[in-house]
Amino acid sequence: MRLNGFEYWTLYNSRPYIIVDCKALNVRSDHNTSSSIINVVYQNTSLLITKTYDNWGYAPAVGGWISLSYVRG
Repeated sequence: MRLNGFEYWTLYNSRPYIIVDCKALNVRSDHNTSSSIINVVYQNTSLLITKTYDNWGYAPAVGGWISLSYVRG
């Protein structure tokens, strides 16, 4: 489902959570690499993704966007 330019998913990769698959992953304030880094999550961290935009996922537990290129479902 799309709403205000965002695609909302209840599941990512048929699972409700993703796992960070790199040593450290920046959490950003918006869904692009130009936005501020507001947090960092580390390898094997499990996160719920509640909405996506392009190849970015929003993780409410850390309050920001992460690149889905560095996660596994």
